Formats: sequence, structure tokens, C-alpha cells
Amino acid sequence: MSQDSGDTDRICRIIALLGQTFSASTNSNHRKGGLLGLAACAIGLLQDVSDYLDVLIPPILQCFDDPESRVRYYACESLYNVAKVARAGILRYFNSIFEGLCKLFADTDVDVKNGANLLDRLVKDIVTESDSFDVETFIPLLQKHIKRTNPYVRQLIVGWITVLDSVPDIQMLDWIPEILDGLFNMLSDGNKDIRQAADLALADFLKEIKMSSSVEFLPMVSIVVSQSKSKDRFSRLTAMTWILEFIALGGEGLGMSYSDLLGSVMWTISDQEPEIRVVAERTNETFRELVRGTSQEIELIPLLHTLIRELLSEHISTRIASLGWIYMLLEKFPAEIMESIDDLLPVLLKTLNDESDEVVLFNLQVMARISIDEVQFDRVLQAILQLFSSDRRLLEARGSVIIRKLSILLNPQRVYLQCASILGFLIFLFQKLVLVVDIFHISFLHIPIKIEKLNKHVDTMEDLDFTAMMVQTLNLILLTSPELRDFRNVLKRSVFSPQV
Repeated sequence: MSQDSGDTDRICRIIALLGQTFSASTNSNHRKGGLLGLAACAIGLLQDVSDYLDVLIPPILQCFDDPESRVRYYACESLYNVAKVARAGILRYFNSIFEGLCKLFADTDVDVKNGANLLDRLVKDIVTESDSFDVETFIPLLQKHIKRTNPYVRQLIVGWITVLDSVPDIQMLDWIPEILDGLFNMLSDGNKDIRQAADLALADFLKEIKMSSSVEFLPMVSIVVSQSKSKDRFSRLTAMTWILEFIALGGEGLGMSYSDLLGSVMWTISDQEPEIRVVAERTNETFRELVRGTSQEIELIPLLHTLIRELLSEHISTRIASLGWIYMLLEKFPAEIMESIDDLLPVLLKTLNDESDEVVLFNLQVMARISIDEVQFDRVLQAILQLFSSDRRLLEARGSVIIRKLSILLNPQRVYLQCASILGFLIFLFQKLVLVVDIFHISFLHIPIKIEKLNKHVDTMEDLDFTAMMVQTLNLILLTSPELRDFRNVLKRSVFSPQV
């Protein structure tokens, strides 16, 4: 068929007859015949077919929903022939064609699926050779269908993402936040081919991100953070790998998302999978060093609240990692952290009852770091003694360890003197001798002990049984602890040499 100047109306009437009368007939054979006729018209029109696509394509697409599988197959074949002639002309109908492909890929008929695959490959060829494909209008459609779980539709989706990413003129990185979650969800698909295709697509995107200097990380952070808590092992591993790269590449530019990222790291650092834990530990170290070395202002409150929450985690590794962060922040931002001590100290005190000795010892390092400040030193020791008073089992089980560790970290003279001040008197045991020193006259290490300083805590410990137990514990530690040998010698000299 060739088109002369006066044939346009006649051609339109023929196409309309085929499309409206035959392909829309109630008789399935008529519908199939109409589809074959539409394809024949397209082939006959050759280069002029683009002028008639508005009447050729809609009736074909309508048959994609036909109840007869053979009609659906003929619709695939018909559109294939139209596209083969029209090439780039079909792109203005691309979204409608893609919607049709999503239906056909999920079709229960094998022949229809095969026909859809042939049509899909042709449309991909047309898109890759075109310089006018409108990816912006396609992304919302891609985003819509990427949420579907049908394996055949997922194959279609990931195939299109891969193809578009391979086109030099299309910058798929600009749209990665819109499709990232869907690709991650495919990592847990039951079909191995889909998992591998999604993993390959994600790996390619990550390579491109590492090579790009203009990637916006923040829109992707919430997605990878969410995926790091997926039930699927491979999804968690991949998400943590992305987070590690984000922290290394995005650095201080991720400041607004530090709290979310930290929560993700704390979660996965105790993962049951060793491979994930290894990546999480590397990420934790990289992240902590980033914050330690930053010169920018940081929103510390969200970070600290995340760490306080994770300090109550059921996992030992998470609690230890959280304490490591708190200690670092105390070193880096002491004044700012002290402003939140009312939120932090109660949790640290609770952690003294932790089942893990390693957690308790690290916790004491944090508390000692807080106690460098004189006001906080007094507050911390008061809180610990008050905790011992209310929890005698803790005093019996860990009282000695806690006092010894604090004495080593903070200076034993300082710790004992403050404990004595809080308890209201000083009692020390040496060589079967109980030495009771009147608090109104004692001179300790040449530092006069002011009566008012000692007196201010006299009434705080009214439980004499507890006070006696606490003094006994302090005496026992002082007499037996190798770490307090020097302190014992100082006290001996003080006792037997009053002028000291």
C-alpha cells in the first residue's frame, strides 16, 4: 500500500474499520483478523506510518486485555510489526505500551509471554537508538510497577533499568532514589535470576555513585537504612555495604542523617551473620573516625538519643559499640554532652547491672570520663553509692569491681576521699587495725579537708547498715587490691608520720 495525496481519508477509514469494527468485535476470530489487518496497514504504509499511529496503536493496546489468549498473542505480534516500521514514532505512546507489557509479562499463557518478550526487546532497541526518549515521564510508571512482586514483571522492570542505565544520554543516577527501594526488595526474590539481576544493577549504580562528584546522598539514606533492617540476609549485607560507601564518600555532607545512619550501624553490628557484622564493624569505625575528626557543628542530641536507646539493646556488641561512641563524644564535645547528662547518667547507672563484664568495665570508663569534671565527679559517685544503697545485690556482686576500676581510672585518693565525704566519715583498715579518723581534724596528702565539704553529704546516707557494708567494702578493696598499693603506702605514712 502506498499513500497518494488524496488517500489519507481512505486509509483512515480502512484503519478505523479494522480497529473499531473487527478488533473490537465480539467474535474472537474477527478480533484476530482485525489485528492482522492493522499490522498489514502499518507495513504497507512504511515511512508514512507515523501519520496514522493515533488510529493504529490504541485498538491494538486495547486487545492486550482481551479474555482470549490467542487474541492477546496476536496483539503482541501486531504491535511488534507496527513498531518495527514506525521505530521512534511509537515513543509518544511508550508509557501505554509499557503498561501493556507489564500485563503481558504477567500473563498465564506461555505464548503470550514469549510474544511480549519479543515486543519488549524491539522496544528496548528503539529506545536505546533514540535521542529523544523522555525518561522523566517514564520514571513515575517505573516507580509504580517496581513495587510489584510478580517475578515476570520484576524481570521486565530490572531489565529496563539496566538498559536505560546503559544509554549514555540518560542519567539514571538522577532517578536512583525513586527506584532504589524496589531494587533492594528484589534481592530477596525467590527467583535466583531476579536476585542476580537486581544485585548487578545495584552494583553498577554503586560504581557510578563512587565515580560521580554530584550525587545527592541524603535522598537515598532513609532507603538503605530501612533495608539494613530487612529480614533478608542479602538485603542487609548490600545495604550495609552502601552505607559504608556513603559514609566514606558523603562524609560531613551526611550530617543531617548521622543519627539514622548510626542507628543502622548499631543494629547490624550485632547481626547473626558474620559477614554482615564484619562490614558493620568497618562502617562503625569509619563513621566514628569521621565524627571524631569533623570540624563542623553536629546535631549531638539526636546522636546521643540514638546511643542511649542502643545502650539498652539486648545485644552485647551493640551496647559496647554504643559506649565506644559515647566515650568518643565525651572527648570531642565534653561541654555539649554534659548538657544532656540528665538523660545519659541514668542509663549508664542501669548498665552497671549488665550481664557482660566487658560492658560494665567499658561503662565505668565512660563514667570516669564524665567524672573528670569536678561537679560531675561528685554527682557520679553519689549516684553510684545511692544505687548500691538501693540494690544490695549489685554492691555484693560488683561493688568491689566498680570501686577498684574507678579508683584506677580516677585516682584512688580522690575516689576514697569523695566516698568518705558522701558517707560522712573515713574508716580504713590496715593490718588488722581499724583506723577511725575524726573528720573534723584530718589532713590528707597535705590537702586540708574542709569541714563544710565533708558535712554536706553527712545526711545523704541515713541507712547505717548500708553505710557499714559500704565502709567494709571500701576497706577490703583498700587492703587487698594490688592497684591500690601506692595509696596504702601513702596512708601508712600519714598514720605513722603525723607531720606528713
